[in-house]
Amino acid sequence: FDGKFSRAKTEHSYTNIRTQTSTISIYFSPKSHTYEKAIRPLIQGAKRSIYVPIFYLTHEDLSLELVKASKRGVEVKVILDASAAQNAYSKHEYLREQGIKVKVEKKKKKMHAKSMIIDEHYFIAGSMNFTKAGNDTNDENTLIIANESLAKSYIIYFSALWDTIPNRFLSYNPSPEGL
Repeated sequence: FDGKFSRAKTEHSYTNIRTQTSTISIYFSPKSHTYEKAIRPLIQGAKRSIYVPIFYLTHEDLSLELVKASKRGVEVKVILDASAAQNAYSKHEYLREQGIKVKVEKKKKKMHAKSMIIDEHYFIAGSMNFTKAGNDTNDENTLIIANESLAKSYIIYFSALWDTIPNRFLSYNPSPEGL
């Protein structure tokens, strides 16, 4: 990256890297325009499910696209960290108002994942929170892996985590790291 960071660096992304079992694309924010080029089209093309275990979710357009997907009949579920739910810019209440199931996690550890699973086919992970700064300002990395086996394994993890969070946290925001 020539010693440059944030908006001063040049765009680096590597797409459609093929292995025996996967197709991998790698994006580096902010120059890769990760959300616009890679994540939004996958959300718009989702047919069955989108699961989002995430630390921070403040990205307005991403939230709107999740709502559109839900209205198309796609099952959308979000797990958000309790400290992130305290953020004034968090979109979790908006998502709830639109009928999306959002659980707020408050275990002794952080919900620090930055990931998404789409249609049991795509697994998205990296350092980027789903925020405007994560996409437009911060130096972040995002992997998008097309691999059904990996996506299904991560859905098993997401579902197990979802089941450990009480249903009362579908509408109640607990204090972070509370008793």
